Amino acid sequence: LLKQAKRSLYISAYAWKNDNVGLALVKAVCKRIRETKGKLEVKILVENYGSKELLTGSATQLRAGGELFASKAPPRGARMLQHCGASIVFYKPRREDWRNLMQVRHEKLFVVDGHTMLTGGSNIGDHYHMASPRSGKWYDLDLHVKGPLACWYHNQFQKSWRRVVSQDMGIELDGLSEGRALRGFSEAKRNKIYGLHRMESCDMSAAKSAGPSHLYGIMGRPISSDRRPILENYLKAISEAKES
Repeated sequence: LLKQAKRSLYISAYAWKNDNVGLALVKAVCKRIRETKGKLEVKILVENYGSKELLTGSATQLRAGGELFASKAPPRGARMLQHCGASIVFYKPRREDWRNLMQVRHEKLFVVDGHTMLTGGSNIGDHYHMASPRSGKWYDLDLHVKGPLACWYHNQFQKSWRRVVSQDMGIELDGLSEGRALRGFSEAKRNKIYGLHRMESCDMSAAKSAGPSHLYGIMGRPISSDRRPILENYLKAISEAKES
C-alpha cells in the first residue's frame, strides 16, 4: 500500500515498536516521501505509552549492524520520520487524575490517498511478524478496505489530528519532546511542525466501491464525547437479530 501512496498517508497506532519491523516501516515511509519528491503528505499519530521506544530509540530486539542502520547505537525511528518530512505526534494527555490513566489512543489505521486502508487489531512490531498458532503470541484480524469507507476514515483522522494538536499534549517545538507545553507557539510555527496547512481533501461521494461488501464506519471518542456509538450499534444489532 505504501508504494501506491501518491497524495497522503495517515497512520494511527497504539504501539509502533523501534525494532526490526518497526524500523523497516520507518525506512519505507521515508523512501516513499523521497520518491514523491516530498509531495506525499504523511501524518502519524501514535500513543506515547505504547510507542515510546520509537522516540527514545530503545528496543529489545534489533539487528545491530544490519541493513536498517550502520551505527551501533539504536536509531530513533521518530527522529528518522521527522527528518525525512513526516509529521508525527505522540499522544500524551495529562493523566494526573487516576480516572484518566486509561486515556489512550488504541485505534490502528493505515490510510492511503483516502481510497485504501488497513484497520483492525495489529500494531507495528516484530511480535506480530513472528506470531503463529504455536508461538504463544497473539495474532490479530485486520481488514483491507477500498472505497468510500477509506475516505470516511481519512476525514476522521484529520478531525482527530486537529483536535490533538490544538490541545496541550506535552509536545514541544520539534513535535517529539515530551513534558512541555505548546503555549507560546505562533500559528505559523505550529502549522510548520504539524502540517495543519497541508490537509489533502477526500470526497466520499466520488469514491467508488471496489467489491460487493457493505461496510459502516464507527469511531467512538470517549475522551472528548459522552456519545457511545460503538455500544449503540451493538445494542441496535442485537435488537434486530432474528436467527443468529
